[in-house]
Amino acid sequence: MKKRIVISVLGVALVLNLFLISSDCSWAAEKKYPSRPIEIVVGYPAGGAMDLTMRLWAKYLEKYLGVPLAPVNKPGAGAIVACTYVANAQPDGYTIGSLGDHCTINVVSGRAKYKLEDFRYIAGATNICNVLGVTVDSQWKNMQEFIDYARKNPGVKCAFPGIGSSAQIRMEALNKFANLKMVGVPLNGDAEVVPAVLGKHVPVGVFGAAAFKAQMEAGKVRALMSFDPPAEMGLDPKIPDIRDVFGKDVPDVDIGSYLMVPRKTPDDIARILEQAMEKVTKDPGFINEVQANTMLVRFIDGKTLTEKVLPVKNGRIETVMKDTGLAAK
Repeated sequence: MKKRIVISVLGVALVLNLFLISSDCSWAAEKKYPSRPIEIVVGYPAGGAMDLTMRLWAKYLEKYLGVPLAPVNKPGAGAIVACTYVANAQPDGYTIGSLGDHCTINVVSGRAKYKLEDFRYIAGATNICNVLGVTVDSQWKNMQEFIDYARKNPGVKCAFPGIGSSAQIRMEALNKFANLKMVGVPLNGDAEVVPAVLGKHVPVGVFGAAAFKAQMEAGKVRALMSFDPPAEMGLDPKIPDIRDVFGKDVPDVDIGSYLMVPRKTPDDIARILEQAMEKVTKDPGFINEVQANTMLVRFIDGKTLTEKVLPVKNGRIETVMKDTGLAAK
């Protein structure tokens, strides 16, 4: 009798142990990241430079994360809609943002309800180029002709991809510094700026060069000036750089694109995403596609980005916005 009781107890203990081991394994399997598709969010419509950036990231991140990435466009309010969506998402690594300096711009302007502290910056990966462009048959054949005309004829309309966009900051900083007296026309992304200029609804625009390049190659538009070093960005090196035209002291803010997640995203998930992004930026295919689309590969790890790069850059953004009247009072 005692022997049967001992055997029964041992049997129960064995079953319990097997159950616990099985439970632990199931728990571990559920915790493995990533194990299902990831949503990657951008704050602008399809067809623009930010959208192209996001889709390139998604294409190559899939390769290194081993799961599908679903691109999601959430345009509106100068990317406030997308930034807010990412900030408020579950911090589980399954909603990530292909965002950028527009998140800072909207905080400085006072338009955003989120704070920069609501985000965790995983990595920087690419920089976007902007150009000031016109139709190929425009009366302005070069930047100096445009400068002379704009100063003598206040009110030239200049389209840009939306309130709160980095392009707006660059345009307004140039406008004030060079005394061009342009009137900004906010549209909904590069996808609207390009046809607005082509259709001559506005005579000039600030574009993401990625959206502009195809029209340049088709002989429909001309870049009067690049806000970034043109050769580095895969543009014709004969296009004047803003510093060539106005000198090295011209106020400007380069456009960085960052992989961002909700602030409370765990360290292990953040590390997996950062390592994947670093691999992406070393992938020859990614490098070739980025350069072909007038962007610059620039990997910055999350720690360096958060502690060294962004404090300086955000301070520069705030200074430019205060000087141009775009900061909250």
